[in-house]
Amino acid sequence: MHGQTECDLNRLQNCAISYFPKKHLGLVTCIQGLKTLDEAVERCLARLSPRTQQRLIQCASTQTGEVLNYYSMLNTHRAGIRIWPTAYVNGQFFDRSYPLEQEICRHTDWC
Repeated sequence: MHGQTECDLNRLQNCAISYFPKKHLGLVTCIQGLKTLDEAVERCLARLSPRTQQRLIQCASTQTGEVLNYYSMLNTHRAGIRIWPTAYVNGQFFDRSYPLEQEICRHTDWC
């Protein structure tokens, strides 16, 4: 929707969700709003082991990441999401008025 860079970042986010199904929220939030994939790698993956960094970068730059983006789009449409930004965390809906960043910081060490 917003060009190649957003697709690159979305693939990295979806790879993080796939690799860390229960511990991805801080990483996904860190990536959100960044300008380039290189910036996301530098700012958000630095805390991860080199092997994990490489796995996420490889996922985000291959068909695997593209397939994960496709399924994310399907799930977004199935959930009936029509406004952005929006989030579902543990089955609970949060719209743009919810202080999501504050809560993420409260529950993770990503801030």
